[in-house]
Amino acid sequence: VPEDAGVIVRTAAEGASEDELRRDVERLQGQWEEIQKKAKGTSGSNAPTLLYGEPDMTVRVVRDIFNEDFSKVIVSGD
Repeated sequence: VPEDAGVIVRTAAEGASEDELRRDVERLQGQWEEIQKKAKGTSGSNAPTLLYGEPDMTVRVVRDIFNEDFSKVIVSGD
């Protein structure tokens, strides 16, 4: 974790290895750096700009709800 940053580890991370947590922090740090690059690239512009967008609903549900209590995900349809 960079010296000027902090990390909140939620209860959903219970049982995660140190390596898994490290990879997650590195991924989030990369996302933050991309957001900062976009923000700097829009300086001087008064137009609204999307710096980061959440993934679609399906990805959010799997990311936020799916955990070790589930054994599988069944997808049907198009």
